[in-house]
This record gives sequence, structure tokens and C-alpha cells, in this order.
Amino acid sequence: MKVLILLCIVGAAYALPDDVCKRKTSEVCLSEYPSPQEVPSTEEGLKDVCGYFSDIMPCIKEFVDKCGTLNADLFRGEVLDDNIGNIIETTNAVCERGSRMHKVIVKNLPCIKEATEENSYCNQKHMNTLKLLREHLGSQELLPFQHVTRCLPAVLSNNCYVGQLYKNCGSDVKDEALVFFRKMKMLTSNCPKTLHPEFLILIELIERLTKEEVYVKSIFQ
Repeated sequence: MKVLILLCIVGAAYALPDDVCKRKTSEVCLSEYPSPQEVPSTEEGLKDVCGYFSDIMPCIKEFVDKCGTLNADLFRGEVLDDNIGNIIETTNAVCERGSRMHKVIVKNLPCIKEATEENSYCNQKHMNTLKLLREHLGSQELLPFQHVTRCLPAVLSNNCYVGQLYKNCGSDVKDEALVFFRKMKMLTSNCPKTLHPEFLILIELIERLTKEEVYVKSIFQ
């Protein structure tokens, strides 16, 4: 979830040497700039983060254009492969003054920071949900869902963060987080569209077992 804040404007083209494809994106694009260590809690801090990413994002784009996604370790390759335009468009909205996403983020930075740093809570909740699902469905009953269970880890973890954002910051922040995930295709990259109908059945089962809403369900509908 920290990626919701730690992304921003993409600038002009970035010149890379010819032998760059033998290296990782992180080696090429992060070496000159110190990375932000945490989600900012002030607008000034957000400006600093935006400045950082406005420096490195052109490099990432140029790397992918030149070398493909094999060594693109800053984002998952399957996200970058056919989605770089969406990533650029979405990250622009985070830092573009006047955009709805930027306004909502700036207004709620302190609570967003608090919500996105509750890693241990969401990790434990993720594990508890998987355990509950296994206990409810025996191994034979889970077999029809085996091919869609790969969709679960990112969905459960990030749904927890969306829930924490909703709890701490309100519905506007929750709604913008869902917009961000949908546009970035961060939750659907490992879950092809052909699997969505069956995966929704699994999500609805999780909602019944936990008696909690799976907020990110709408992304798969």
C-alpha cells in the first residue's frame, strides 16, 4: 500500500547506455537518488517523494522500452509488460495538483501514513483468513479453486490495507485507493480476466466466513 503514496509524475525521456539490459532496473535507476524511507505525513514530504519519482520514473520507462521486463525488478514484470501507460497515468494523478486523488491524499496524509504502516495486523489477518478458508473447505472441496488461489495473496493483503484506510481516513480515501488499484492493475496482474468469475465465488465465500466486506471485490466484477 505504500505505493499509493510513493509514486508520481513521469517526465521526459531518459538516456540509457547500450549495455544497460544486462543489469536490473533498480541498479540502473536508483543508484543516483536516495530512496524515501517512509510514507510522508505532510504535503511538503509528499512533494519530496514526488520529486524523487519524477526523477526515476522516466528511467524505468526507458529501461522497459529498451530492454523489456525480464530485469525490471522495481515493478512485477507482468504488471509492466503491457501496462506501463496505465502506471504512468495513475502515478501522475497522485502528485498532480488539482487532481481528485492528490487532493484526497494531501488532506488525509497523517491517517494514510498510520494505516499503511500497520503491516503486522494485515499480515496476521491475511494468514487467519487463509486458515479459515482451509478449515471450511476440505482439500477435495478446494480442488475446483486451486487454479484461482494464486489470486488470493495480493487481494487479501491489500484489501486489509483498504479496510484500514476506510477505518482511519474515511470513504473518500478508500474510494481513491480502489481507483488506484484498478488503474494500476496491481491486483489483477496475477489473476487473468478469464478467472474472475470463479475467483468472485471464492471472494463471496470469504465474505460469508469472515462476515466482512472484501472491498477490492469490485475490481474483479
